[in-house]
Amino acid sequence: MTKLRMTQDTTCDNCNQDEDIKHQLHDCQTVRRLWQFFNSVVTTFGRQDMQVFNFVEAVTIPHNSHLITETFKSIILKFCIQIQRPNPNSISQIYSFTQNYFSRELFILKKKPDKNSKKINSILKFLRGLETVYRHR
Repeated sequence: MTKLRMTQDTTCDNCNQDEDIKHQLHDCQTVRRLWQFFNSVVTTFGRQDMQVFNFVEAVTIPHNSHLITETFKSIILKFCIQIQRPNPNSISQIYSFTQNYFSRELFILKKKPDKNSKKINSILKFLRGLETVYRHR
């Protein structure tokens, strides 16, 4: 963030450790909670193979990629690279943002339900998993 002149301090706002890209996207304890939330959601969606346990998994798209889980991953990453760092309330913000994003997608897809039924069912299944994990955290 300092290289991009988005901040003048290299210290993480959450844990006071030196903040490099690896720390910012995975290693910070606050960010790890976001990845734990992500892992729980993708597991309920049946995509245990998409879980993130290290920096490389956080920033790469695997060969067996799935559009919904990769979109969710990009939402998590978006929160990690904002000027205002993720905090303990970030899971609520991510939940709301993700719900709104996929609700808009459903609205568009439902205009042609016969053509998009598989996508619609996948998104609905994902949203049920997201809701379950969020409510039981």
